[in-house]
Amino acid sequence: GGAAESAGAALHAAGGSTGGPGPASPGSVAPGLSFYAFPTLQQLSAATEEELRAAGFGYRAKFITGSVAALLARPEGGEAWLQGLRAVPYAEAAEALCSLPGIGPKVAACVCLFSLDKHEAIPVDTHVWQIATRYYLPQLRGKALTKKVHEDVQAAFVRVFGAYAGWAHNTLFISELTSQRERLPEALRPPHLKAGGKRGAGRGAAADSDASDASDADSDGAVAAASSDEGGLP
Repeated sequence: GGAAESAGAALHAAGGSTGGPGPASPGSVAPGLSFYAFPTLQQLSAATEEELRAAGFGYRAKFITGSVAALLARPEGGEAWLQGLRAVPYAEAAEALCSLPGIGPKVAACVCLFSLDKHEAIPVDTHVWQIATRYYLPQLRGKALTKKVHEDVQAAFVRVFGAYAGWAHNTLFISELTSQRERLPEALRPPHLKAGGKRGAGRGAAADSDASDASDADSDGAVAAASSDEGGLP
């Protein structure tokens, strides 16, 4: 979700990108498109909270500036600290990331999966929560997404998919997106997405899907707004 990418921008920048900012080298897979690296910590440090808000980051702006400042204050250097998280177990890396402003379990899992080689990390948002309670943990329906429940969902995915559960989760997550659901052949769609199923096809299903996507975006915003320094659980 947008909160994960925005609040974790500084972390992806130092922990996962290669090279400086600017367009990718010529000969890209998609001619006519330009690809850009994440900015470095030093470049991000030049941006103020006001400038980031004006650029559309909203309440996430203070989390970006706060995380950048915290990383630059590390005695060993922010980039070295982040790179060092690749060498520790996932749980330890996620806990360390949660010490930064605006970072909670979901955002930490995103950073771990996509930037720190933690292939078992499971970022839990609305879509992933629905997948988990539909197929793996029906007993958790109706419960709040606490840190303990997040850990239960993580463990369930690992039990089913093993050491690379994070990438299996990513595939399942994409299949739940409204923009991708109709691309699945009928035979491969789960029962709740098939024509004639509980949701069925047509406008009713689309409306339900759109509502799910909207609620996911809202929940991402809500958890980020209530994160870390404000006592919530993103």
